[in-house]
Amino acid sequence: MIKKIGDKRGISPVVATVLLITIALVVIAIIWIWASRSIQDKETKFGTQLSQACAKLNIDVSISAGNVDVVNSETQFALEDIILKDNDGDLHRCGLGPVSPGASKSATILSCEGILESDVKSVIPVLKGDDDVIYNCEDDEITNF
Repeated sequence: MIKKIGDKRGISPVVATVLLITIALVVIAIIWIWASRSIQDKETKFGTQLSQACAKLNIDVSISAGNVDVVNSETQFALEDIILKDNDGDLHRCGLGPVSPGASKSATILSCEGILESDVKSVIPVLKGDDDVIYNCEDDEITNF
């Protein structure tokens, strides 16, 4: 079999266009994710990024007899609120109010947007930044209570 020189086939213009659009969308998605994380991490409290403040929190949570008891052993950051996460992954804000450093507060489970005590999977601390920005510490969920 003899090959003709210069008889090379490439991809069709339609396939090339689809590939270019797909690559552009992937690049845009990567930039969007990177930018949204960068913007979120700029929220601060006392000069510390809130994501780092969440990692420093020292909070004890106990759930029993239909009550949620929170002790904020932290010395610098006040806890704005807590969110209870149920077994289905749904979030239930408690409306506990600020818990100052070294203080404690209690709330009933029913005040946490109708979650049952047996359904509580984890507790998510909530902080308030310098500009009154609310930040959920989802990466630092408390599962031991």
